[in-house]
Amino acid sequence: MSHHRKILMASAGGVILTELVPASGNWQGSTGSASLGTGTIDRSSLDKAIEQTAVYSSDVYWQGTFTDLRGRGSWGFYRNGESFNENEERGGMSSMTNSYWFKLPDQSFSGGAIMYGGASQKSVTFANSDVLLIQRVGSTITAYRNGSVEHTFSQTDSNALRPVCGLGGNSSSGADTVVGSISLNYS
Repeated sequence: MSHHRKILMASAGGVILTELVPASGNWQGSTGSASLGTGTIDRSSLDKAIEQTAVYSSDVYWQGTFTDLRGRGSWGFYRNGESFNENEERGGMSSMTNSYWFKLPDQSFSGGAIMYGGASQKSVTFANSDVLLIQRVGSTITAYRNGSVEHTFSQTDSNALRPVCGLGGNSSSGADTVVGSISLNYS
């Protein structure tokens, strides 16, 4: 596999986690629609999505530092077995029953939200350089922005989850989905 691993100590509960910095070989879906580096994503085609090749059944932390997040993309998890759509900027998460995700804003930074399936849980005002994290500990899923809790989902999920990045964009405005740093930690 083409990724880096190291052992980390999680702050909550002292659980030992493995860190995976995703590389190009860790993605599937519309992989030709993005420049995939080790721990980076820069979309090259509009309205596509990629997902991780692995699913995670235990505690998992999915974090990205967005150098540009105005592309109407998405960042989150969905329950393995739902219908992923690589030809849609949300990866199909807006029509899934069990998906937990950030709906990234448009080029004017409007329309951002934390979503469960197609239902908005909370409106969020994003900014470039935001660090977005969705984590599952036990069966509780929580969304963070810049280290602060934005939302804890009332829905719980202990099933296998798959990480997704939706690659939105707006060619006329130069708005893009660019993730400058990604890490995924799991137990």
